[in-house]
Amino acid sequence: MTSLPTYDTPDTDDIIGRNHTRDNAARRYDQHRRVIDQYWACWKREYLTSLRKHHKTGGTTEQTIRVGDVIIVHDDFSPREFR
Repeated sequence: MTSLPTYDTPDTDDIIGRNHTRDNAARRYDQHRRVIDQYWACWKREYLTSLRKHHKTGGTTEQTIRVGDVIIVHDDFSPREFR
């Protein structure tokens, strides 16, 4: 075998479906686009606003460390290798 196998490419009607016209496909695309736009508008309005409020209040979610808690110790001057 010296070449790649060939594949029959389906017609556009087979891909879209015989019951769907180009107008239906365009309408479905527009509807899909509106749903995505609404999602991002809601995300910006609600989630980002809540982050800004949390940041302005100083992040008052301070917790006390108790025995048994797992913590991360960070030192800017420690070597990167662990021995």
